[in-house]
This record gives sequence, C-alpha cells and structure tokens, in this order.
Amino acid sequence: MQFYCDYNATFPLADAVRDHFAKGIFLANSSSQHSAGKKTSYLLKQSEEFLCNFFNIDQSKYKLVFHSGATEGANHFFHLCRTLPVEATCMMFSPIDHSCFRSPGVVMEQEGRLVIKHKIDANGFVDLEHFEKTLIDLNKQGKKVFVNTTWVHNELGIIENLAMWAKLKEKYKFYWHIDATQSVFKIKNYQNLISGPDMWTFSGHKFGSLMGVGWSFIKHETFGS
Repeated sequence: MQFYCDYNATFPLADAVRDHFAKGIFLANSSSQHSAGKKTSYLLKQSEEFLCNFFNIDQSKYKLVFHSGATEGANHFFHLCRTLPVEATCMMFSPIDHSCFRSPGVVMEQEGRLVIKHKIDANGFVDLEHFEKTLIDLNKQGKKVFVNTTWVHNELGIIENLAMWAKLKEKYKFYWHIDATQSVFKIKNYQNLISGPDMWTFSGHKFGSLMGVGWSFIKHETFGS
C-alpha cells in the first residue's frame, strides 16, 4: 500500500501574511484618484517591484500581470493562441501537465486546431529529441507553435532542464510558456529566471500566499504591452 500526500497543493498560509491581514484588510480601486485609491496603487506598485527584483526580471523585456493563479495564466496563454487563425496554430504540452492545460487543449481540438502532446520517457521527462523533430516539421509548415513546459512537476517531482529547452528556442520559432508554480522554494536558483521564455506563470498559494493570488511575467516583444 502507498500513500500520496500532496502537501504542495495548497501551502499553509505564511505567518508574515497572516500577521499582515490580522492588522486589517485594505481594499480600494487602484484606478481611483482619491487617497485610498492612490494608496492601493502604491501597494500594487511595491508588490510589482518586489517580484521583479526578487526574480531578477528585466522590466524592459517583461511586464508583470497579476491574476488569480496558474489556471488563469494558462488560459491567457491559450487565449493568445486562439486569437490567431485555426489553421495557422499548434499547441503543444505534456500529457501529464496540469489539467489547466489538458482541458483547454480538448476545446482547441474541437475547434479544429492542431494540438500535439509531447512524447515523454519512462520517468516523465519530455523527449527533447522527438520535440525537436516535431518543431522542424511544424516550422516547415509555417505553423505558429505555442509550447508549455512544466518546470517542476507537482506529483512526480521531476525538474525539466530549461537550459536544454532554451537551446531549442534559439533554433526554432515557438511561443514558450513556463508553468513555474512548483518551483518557488523547491529547487536551487528558482528565482534566477532565464530570458528565453515568453511567459512565466506562478500561483501564490503554492508557497504561503492567499488562494486566488498569482501573476505572470510576459515578454513585451512577443505579445505586446
């Protein structure tokens, strides 16, 4: 008999977060010009600067977008693909990626879009040799390819070598999204993000923040500002 306990599904609320909200919850429209709105805008700006500095993000290359978590970030990536003609696009992800990728993939297939699941080895890693062959073929067809990489798998614990993926990104054209939800505090140098990906997505509740809090770093030159 085996027991599986997914402690990382929702990490306990950090003491610092609990203490902050114990002082009272401050809510206001950050777009309003009254004092409360300006205070909220300032707090958001502080959070944005902290995250960009903490993850060594070049703000001239990436913008930070707050959202409710990785599922919304993934949906945004799918939406970017769906803004293009059906016949021009291809979405690629692993068959063991989170359901927030697999489920929208079914919808895209129903729309007539090409959806390809990565070939994986016995340990769950993506077969990069097979991936490269697929990219060569798709580039020849002129497809705009959207690719997800799950950096750290939530159940298997495998860690994809992003440096190897980045080499393929340099050789072939594709839009690259990183599901980084399980990386924070779990692996070495998680905060030193490489510059190759077009989008990085995080969920705060994976490392002590509130449920419904997340963000993505999105490259300006790829998706516009």
